[in-house]
Amino acid sequence: MEGSKGNEMIATGALKMAFRPTSYPWEYRRGIIAVAVTTEMKKAGWTYVSSWLPFHYFKGPMSAE
Repeated sequence: MEGSKGNEMIATGALKMAFRPTSYPWEYRRGIIAVAVTTEMKKAGWTYVSSWLPFHYFKGPMSAE
């Protein structure tokens, strides 16, 4: 929801996520902490943001559909 408003995730923590405003929308994905998940997401073009147990958080510019 924040990403579609142009807010880019920059960090995660205990019960919080930090965003900064940008001029374009973002998409986010999260995966269970595992080397394979990180490798797959990076190969697919996602950028690693942060980890907070048990998740890794990734971001990417929202695709035009």
